Formats: sequence, C-alpha cells, structure tokens
Amino acid sequence: MGKMRTREAVGIRTLDGIVRDFRKRLGPEGPMEAGYMQWIRESGSLNVAIDRSVMSTKPDGKRHNHQSRVKMGVLMQLGVRLKREGGVIRGFNLFDDLLTLVTAVAPKGIGPVTAYDVAQRVGEYLNVYPERVYLHAGVRVGAVALLGREVVGMRGGGFLLREDFPPELHTLTCNEIEDLVCIYSHMLGSIRYEGKGRSRG
Repeated sequence: MGKMRTREAVGIRTLDGIVRDFRKRLGPEGPMEAGYMQWIRESGSLNVAIDRSVMSTKPDGKRHNHQSRVKMGVLMQLGVRLKREGGVIRGFNLFDDLLTLVTAVAPKGIGPVTAYDVAQRVGEYLNVYPERVYLHAGVRVGAVALLGREVVGMRGGGFLLREDFPPELHTLTCNEIEDLVCIYSHMLGSIRYEGKGRSRG
C-alpha cells in the first residue's frame, strides 16, 4: 500500500522533499484524508466520536485503508467496549493512557495499528495527542531504515521522541511523523537529511 501511495514521490532524494510531498498529498490535511480528523473533532458527543473512530469510515463513505481488512463486527465490538469506558476516557489527559485502554479492551482481531488509529482519532476529539512516536508495524520498518537499529532500540524499542528524528521532521507532530515514516518506509533507507552519517553520541 505504501508503494502505491508514494508513486508520485519517486525521484525524491531528500527528507525535506519527503516532508513537502507528505504535507501536500498524504498528511492529515491532504486530499486522501479528506477532512476525516475535522469530522472526528466535530462529533457532537464522545459516543459519536468513538463510533466515527472505530468504524473507520471517512466522511466520503470510504473506509480507511488501515482497517480495510478488519471485520466490521470486530470494530463494532470495540466501539461498544469503549463507550462503556466513556467516564474513564473523558478524564484522560495523556495519549499513552488512552492507547493503553484501547489496547486493553480490544477484542481479538484488533491489532496494534488499529488500536493506535482508534486512540488517535478519539484523542483528536478530546484534544489529547501523542507525545511519542510509537513504533508499530511499518513505522518500525521506516524508523530502522531512516535511523538504524541502534537508534530505534535506544528507548526500549517501543517508541521514539520527536527529537530522536532528523531536524527536517521536527515541524511535524508525533502522529504526523508516525504516519510519514510508515508511508515512506520503503524510501527512507536511501534518503538524504541533515546529520546523516554523523555520530549521534
């Protein structure tokens, strides 16, 4: 999926160029997301926000590609469980707490990518945003390609902070970095950026 979405980026050789392409086409304000996050933010209640988050259907009626293979019944079950925890969720100020809860109540069939996506969407409604870059699935692959295994493993392997990434990415939110590193994972091993090849010690 990443290679299909980045066909127009073929030929980009710098991380600055990747960031520009991401902002224009594939980021949260780009045409592929089509106002999804704004739609979540404008939910009239937490229950509506949870429904919109777990069903993964954008305002245009298209299902988000990350959840294209997740069974609808499993997503619905997750939604029911999260709504039961509404009182707890309203009290969260940290994204990590929200992600931990979504992961804990997720039924079989919900993997780490969907758990993160749902937590991030519900967090958008609550104004609770990731303060770390979580290294699940393709994000880890991209981070290793960009930074190397030593850097990816230095905080225990589960996450990195914004400052662990090259300066070109520091203007992005942690969620945007997560998205970019996953989408362009197959390109990042050969990309040029400030400080590449220097010691990080």
